Amino acid sequence: MERKKTPGPCRFVRDCPASGLGAQQRAWAYLQARGHRILAAGDAREDSATKRYTTFPDVAALQEYDDHLAEFRVERSMYEVLYPELPTRLYFDIEYSVAQRDDNGFAERLSRFAELRAAFCAEVLGVAASDLTFQTSTAHGESKGEYKHSMHEVLEGFYVTNQEERRLFKECFESFLQDPPSSELAESVAFLDCERNGKTERIWDSGVYTKFRCFRMLGSCKKGSGRPLVPAKGSSPKLRDHLVGVYDERQRKGLQKIDMGTARAFLAVKAQPGSER
Repeated sequence: MERKKTPGPCRFVRDCPASGLGAQQRAWAYLQARGHRILAAGDAREDSATKRYTTFPDVAALQEYDDHLAEFRVERSMYEVLYPELPTRLYFDIEYSVAQRDDNGFAERLSRFAELRAAFCAEVLGVAASDLTFQTSTAHGESKGEYKHSMHEVLEGFYVTNQEERRLFKECFESFLQDPPSSELAESVAFLDCERNGKTERIWDSGVYTKFRCFRMLGSCKKGSGRPLVPAKGSSPKLRDHLVGVYDERQRKGLQKIDMGTARAFLAVKAQPGSER
């Protein structure tokens, strides 16, 4: 019996001189014209930020395409493009690069980060620690002469409405970490920083909220790295369950909207003279 072929999506790699549109802009125009929901990116080359773009009508089509590639063991390097009006769940990119593998050191830093995040969610966002559950994936391994501990986490059960609220979350969380409300939490902040190449780096990469606005999908790796994201123990093996974007109304109705008014109030208080501890 002949195997049914899964048609590949339309790809946009180059800018269009005639229209003046870049590859991402061309993909976005295609998405809107076709009524698609998902804008995806992929690494065009190794060691380069250059991306190619494609679109999918819905999560089912993306999952089918990914399953097809996985069946034939094709290396994937796909990212969700978190366009401004897209509702999303909150997501976390955690990295800890060291000369040699350090599972205990990473576990300690991860535990401290989780403690701080839970305190922030409870005190600023009004989300109780008992309500925090995550889909987690990891991509640990050798990277450019170092060992990289790498983890992605996606908060289940809640969402924010757009890019403005995502940036607000980032700004609030960074402010909270800069001036935590107790000495015990302040002690934990020190565990988030590590020295690398003569510079201090924080294990939580907040750049995914502002600079790049792309988030790597489950099963994908940075092109040529050989470190695909795999589900952690207890997390779903399905790509669809790790997606950040909220792509349909039925899914959105099953989530609770985070009230970012409390986050705005938090920043307003912080901006007042003498507000720091």
